[in-house]
Amino acid sequence: MGKGQVAVYVLLGLVILIAIAGVFVLRYTVIEGELDQISDSTLEETKPIQTFVDECLKLTSQDAVYYVGSQGGFTYLPEFYLEADYSSIAYGYFDSGVSLISLESLGEQVAEYIKINLFYCLNDFSSFENEEITYDYSEVEIDVIVNQNDVIVDVDFSILVDGTTLDSFSAEVPIPLGSMHGYVYEIMEKTSEDPEWIDMSYLASLETLGFEAEVIPENENTLVYSIGYGEFVFLSAVYLETKEIPMFIIPESFE
Repeated sequence: MGKGQVAVYVLLGLVILIAIAGVFVLRYTVIEGELDQISDSTLEETKPIQTFVDECLKLTSQDAVYYVGSQGGFTYLPEFYLEADYSSIAYGYFDSGVSLISLESLGEQVAEYIKINLFYCLNDFSSFENEEITYDYSEVEIDVIVNQNDVIVDVDFSILVDGTTLDSFSAEVPIPLGSMHGYVYEIMEKTSEDPEWIDMSYLASLETLGFEAEVIPENENTLVYSIGYGEFVFLSAVYLETKEIPMFIIPESFE
């Protein structure tokens, strides 16, 4: 076989390989386009449901933070709490010790509220009568992280929408609940050191950070501390063994 014939066969082989590769590229392009069309179509079908659940979660999460704040960090109140005219408030300090809820438990209480009330917001997806929606709410899992400057809520909740599964939802509540919990804890620690002394200078220092701090005498044994941020308020009650009203120490200057 001559060199010319070898060159012809090599060239022919290259042409065949290029043709085969072209076929694969064309098929991949066609399949990829079809998948994109299916994906876009699926997204259009499920997007309203995703948006609806996200909005419900956002509203319910905000309500949860406000609710636990008004009750001293609890959805389900502990055995001992103050029944005030404006709210039921857990004790952050009781008898002679700090009893403020922990940061981790605070997140769990927020999660409990969401688990109860998200279901009512979804309302069995009655707004989507023309959609085939299947879900099991008993399987919902809620994780709440209380940060210094916000509260993050992640929910695993499997929802089957016309054959497509949605299972991940999240919300952010821009309230510094972690910081406020820390400030209340500091107040309770100060109370533990001297139950008959209220450090008004510390409360004033919180106001320089953008918070509204207030102490409310309820009776001869009980006080309520209120730490506010905009419309949000974290309340915590203090029960003192002494029957003497604590001294309000007000410095001449808060600087």
